Amino acid sequence: ASVIDEEVREIVDTCYKKAKKIIEDHMEQLHASAALLMEKEKIGREEFESLFDADNNQADSLTNEETV
Repeated sequence: ASVIDEEVREIVDTCYKKAKKIIEDHMEQLHASAALLMEKEKIGREEFESLFDADNNQADSLTNEETV
């Protein structure tokens, strides 16, 4: 049973680290989407996905508006 517990703990720890890294890597987009949701209450899939588009500056502009 302890071997299974160790394996489960290792799987959970690995998944936790991956999830944390994804959130940290996309923190700017996360804040931009939160700001947009506070403004509009609802956003569509395209609008949400555009926040993650490297060529789109919407996330930058929303972040800058918050600091002004």
